[in-house]
Parts: sequence; structure tokens; C-alpha cells
Amino acid sequence: MTGFKKFQNVPLKIIPKEDRVKTGTLAICKGGCNRLSKISNTTYQLCPTCGPKWTYHGYSCDVPNCESEADGTIVFKKKENKMVCGNCYYSWQKMDFCSWEHLVESLQSHLLRPKTFVKALEDGIISPVEKENQVKYKEIAICQGGCNKLSQINNATYQLCSQCCSKWGYYGHSCDVPNCESEADGTIRFYSKENKMLCKGCYQFWKNMNYCIWERFVESRHSWLLRPKTYVKALKDGIISPVEKENRVKHKEVAECHHCHKEASIINLHYQLCATCARKIQFHGETCGVCEISDAISFVTTESIFVCGSCQQAKLNYKIASYQIYKTQIRTILSCQVCKVSISHDAENVKKRSANIDHDHDTGITRGVLCMACNQNEGHLKAWANNLNTDLLGVIELLKDYLENPPLGKSWVQET
Repeated sequence: MTGFKKFQNVPLKIIPKEDRVKTGTLAICKGGCNRLSKISNTTYQLCPTCGPKWTYHGYSCDVPNCESEADGTIVFKKKENKMVCGNCYYSWQKMDFCSWEHLVESLQSHLLRPKTFVKALEDGIISPVEKENQVKYKEIAICQGGCNKLSQINNATYQLCSQCCSKWGYYGHSCDVPNCESEADGTIRFYSKENKMLCKGCYQFWKNMNYCIWERFVESRHSWLLRPKTYVKALKDGIISPVEKENRVKHKEVAECHHCHKEASIINLHYQLCATCARKIQFHGETCGVCEISDAISFVTTESIFVCGSCQQAKLNYKIASYQIYKTQIRTILSCQVCKVSISHDAENVKKRSANIDHDHDTGITRGVLCMACNQNEGHLKAWANNLNTDLLGVIELLKDYLENPPLGKSWVQET
């Protein structure tokens, strides 16, 4: 589209030449804001804010599915023979004015998302603020979204802070992730991404997966949502108790943990727990499915198994493929694979020597399960070989020769 005309059919009166003020003069803007401002357009006596809103009056945004009209309420700009509304223009600007095709493709998921605040308006939860009483974007004011806090305003139309925007924007919707029962009832944040509606938990999970393809995300999230509920037995046993909403601290705020009673950064706000305690007691009462002895601290969704800290650390340290392999192929080895002495994988069993997983420190390859003595001796031999610039067989040959032919084993060295 070419040949855009400025100020065509604008419902504004042209100021007679003899009554016009000079550019930059303070005067009442006639563009609708009626504010005392420096005048940038003398023909219609417009301020710098109202001028761009009326310049391309009557045009519509060229971006497909954008329904914005230049009616004097929003800014319109011309760029590369395209007419775009202010929002689309700033998105284009953030993309360094990429090709038009790339911009259109990028904006489609955003433009096709459900309209915001519809149900919240219908139910009378929020109401528009009269234009003359609206505060500026990010100005400090009282949020009218229910929190009534003095905050930066992110939505001037309804005077909402960022948290209330996320809570009420998609009020009435439900999360699109299967088995997620979250509802946008004003208590949790909801987001729209790639034409999908997500609660805060699912959105953050997808974000952590770098917004991978939807099917892969749903598969991972599905198994996560089906995991056992946390803190059930800890609540039942009276180890923890919920904190009333008005008394809860902020996420990562330093406060007294209600379990260990130490001053720490609070991770779980519902029960006011530090990271250590939250992890330690989330599955209180459950037993590790690998060693079948220790208390579980986490649930592995990919294998549907509870694990304790020791088994979790062993799998991580030795890069074991799965907990099932660790349980069935490693923990079932009950004798040292060098000296054949009986060994135990459980620290509580003091009658047997403790089992040690042996691995190559250079390659990280797991080699076998040894008793502590053989594991340490193997390490000493390897260090000895490195010092002598030889291999293990070379050390053994040297040691064998030394023992068979001791240098001081002559008859005249010692008394007989």
C-alpha cells in the first residue's frame, strides 16, 4: 500500500491561521487530551502525544489479524510502505525491523490469543478507569485489581499491577495441559503462548524446556502432574502446618524456616520452608525404591520411583543410566570383584565391608564394585604407575622383581 495521506477526514477543526500558536508554545491541546502541552502540530493544535494518533486517521493496521483502527486513540506509523499500529510497530522495532514476512509470522500467535479481561469485566471484578483519571504506564498508584497495593501500574485502562494483570487477564479460562486442573479464578497467573492457555506452573515448566514442541512438553508435564502429592504425610504427622495467606513471606525472602527454625531463604511459602527442609520432607514417610531402606526425598517421574539422597547422588556421580540399572545390576553385586570378600551397599550393615563403585577418573567409565581396600589400593597403584611413567603391569613386575630379589637380602646384612 502506498501514498498514505496525513490528516484525511479527521474529526478535528482546523485552527484559523490568525489564531494558530507557534510550534513549541504551551497551549491547550485540541486532540482530545485537553492538556496544557507544547504544541507540535499548529494546524490542529495538537501535542506530541495526540499528533501521531490523528496523523493517519482512517487507516487500519496492515498486519493480518490485527484489528487496530486509526481512530485517534492509538498511534499509527508508516514503515516500508506498510501502515502499522503502535503495538505492531514496536514489536517490529524490537525485531530490528526484520523482513515483513518474518514479523507477520511472529505476531500471529500473539494476535490470535484470546482477548483479555472479558470475563473479569462481565463479572464486575474490574472496571475501566475514566480516561481523564488514568495514570501513566508504570506510574506508582493503588492497584484496583483486588490487591489494593501501591504498585507500578502495568495496565492503565483498569489500573492493574503486573500480578493482577496476569491473574485477571484470562479469568474464566482453564489450563490446556492434560491432567492440569488449574482454573483462572484470580488466585494464580495465567499466560497465553502459541495459542495455548497455561497456568503459571505449566508456563514456567515449558519455559524451562526452552519452549520445545508442544507434544514433548505435554509428555514431560503429564508425567510430572501424575507424581504423588507432596507434604501429605508430613501434614498428617504434624511435622508442618500451613501458613495463613496474609502472614506469608515473599519467595526467597530470608525468614525463620518453620521446620529447622533457622534463618534462611524461604522456598516454600505455603509452609514457610527453606530449600533443604522443603526437599527433605516433601515425601516424608516414603521409602526409597532403590535401596528400600532410606527415606525418600524425591520422586523420579520418568521411572515412577521414590529415591533417597544417597541413591540420587550415586546415580549422578557415576552417570548410571537409570535407577533400575543401579538397583538390579549394581546393588545386587555382593562380593568384591577383585578379592571376593563379602560387601554391603548399606551403611547400616557394619558386619560387612562397604561396597564402593569403582570408576575411571579419566574417562568416567564405571568399571565394577569393590571393597574399600581394593578400591583404595587400585588408586594407589595407578598413582604409583604414573609417578614411575609406566603402567600397572610395569609396577607389578617391578614389585615382583623386588620381592624375589631383595637388594638387601644378602646373608651378611643381618645377624643370623
